[in-house]
Amino acid sequence: MHYWIASAVARLASAGAVVRSDAAADSDVLIWIATEVDTREGMDDLYALSHASVRNVRRQGRVLVVGRDPKDAASPSACARRAALDGFTRSVAKELGRKGATANRIVISRDAINEASEVALYLASDAASFI
Repeated sequence: MHYWIASAVARLASAGAVVRSDAAADSDVLIWIATEVDTREGMDDLYALSHASVRNVRRQGRVLVVGRDPKDAASPSACARRAALDGFTRSVAKELGRKGATANRIVISRDAINEASEVALYLASDAASFI
């Protein structure tokens, strides 16, 4: 797990949120680390995880999909897979919207990785209920 994600998870948990990155149980905040979607297997793994865990997101919950910036990809296929995370996240958001939950994508670029923790904390908060 990236150091900034571990930091954000610790801060959310200390505030009383149930934070998960798997399909194990109900959660307030579900964080999917999709930084390895450059391969077909990575996309398949993300789909399997999402299919198993979306139903465990509580009412008013948050899903954060963390992925790399498509423009930093080494090949056209990796770029396309990274860009597909936008559509994937929108689809999850549409499915969760019935519960009042949200789904957002956090794009990690090489230049702004330090700011990602604050973005994750904000998107997991009540203040981001309409984002």
